[in-house]
Amino acid sequence: MKIQEKFIPEIISGNKKHEYRLATPERMTIKVGDALVLVSNQNEKNFVKVTVKAVKVYSGWKDALTENWQDFRDIYLTLDDALRDCREFYPKTEVDTYGIVAFEIQNPTTATL
Repeated sequence: MKIQEKFIPEIISGNKKHEYRLATPERMTIKVGDALVLVSNQNEKNFVKVTVKAVKVYSGWKDALTENWQDFRDIYLTLDDALRDCREFYPKTEVDTYGIVAFEIQNPTTATL
């Protein structure tokens, strides 16, 4: 899965404990224990591999980010700043249809090829 470069150090440090995606049917096949490889969309040689610890679906960004604000406290000044950025990832109509899935992640390992 592609990820913005700025989130990789937060995952490695353990500050960002969830990865968020549109809860499409194919993403909902991801289960606890699965490995995710999160690849920088700025440098495909920079990535982090994590294990899914839990899966939770939210009706939208506000619910997901409000419950998990700690994931973003070192990246954004306010919840509104985080919401503004995250709402750019997927069209509102798709979020309204599918919701947002938060994969709780653990055991980050990194590599740069």
